[in-house]
Amino acid sequence: MTATRPRRRPTYAGIAATLALALSIGVGGAYAAPLIGTSDLRKGAVTTAKLHKNAVKSTKIKDGEVRQGDLAADAVTSAAIRDGSVQDSDLAASARGGKVLVYSLGGFDFSTTPQFSRTLPTIPGADPAVSGWTIHLVRASGNIYPIPGEGVNGTSTYRSYITPGAGGTANVVIARSAGTGEAYVDVVVVRTLSANSGTMPVGPRVAPRPEH
Repeated sequence: MTATRPRRRPTYAGIAATLALALSIGVGGAYAAPLIGTSDLRKGAVTTAKLHKNAVKSTKIKDGEVRQGDLAADAVTSAAIRDGSVQDSDLAASARGGKVLVYSLGGFDFSTTPQFSRTLPTIPGADPAVSGWTIHLVRASGNIYPIPGEGVNGTSTYRSYITPGAGGTANVVIARSAGTGEAYVDVVVVRTLSANSGTMPVGPRVAPRPEH
């Protein structure tokens, strides 16, 4: 008859060792992660292919770190720019378009006073000599008469000129040169500024004709 060996009961130490081994295998990576710092990574080890899609967000990029040289050609399209976010001050002088200003200067009666004169507001950096000017007189009927030129029914003739004023202002003068004059409900002046009218080169000046 073979003798039966008594079964060995598991000890507390054995159970504890088994649990420790299971924990080290199952969650060991979780304990290892905090031990890896930026100094443990070789320069160039983290490449684009190793980054998860959308892993790097705008909050992870320091302000001012994305420069023109970091952008691929045509990377920023108009669809990526919010409407109204690009202001005039964000553009280079050569990229800015011209600006058109319309001044409604009110009515005037040339039959009682032969000369009209108004001073327009200052526009910093704008030279009146390199601006485009259009002036016209408006009757109550809605008819428009470009100046210089003739007024209602050609009975009166008007001339106009612009003179630079103090502090960069511009003075608009309309004078009745012939006829008895008429009353107009509005004097409209349209000024066109070039993109860089304050710095654009000016060609040779033509000697002015004597004023009459």
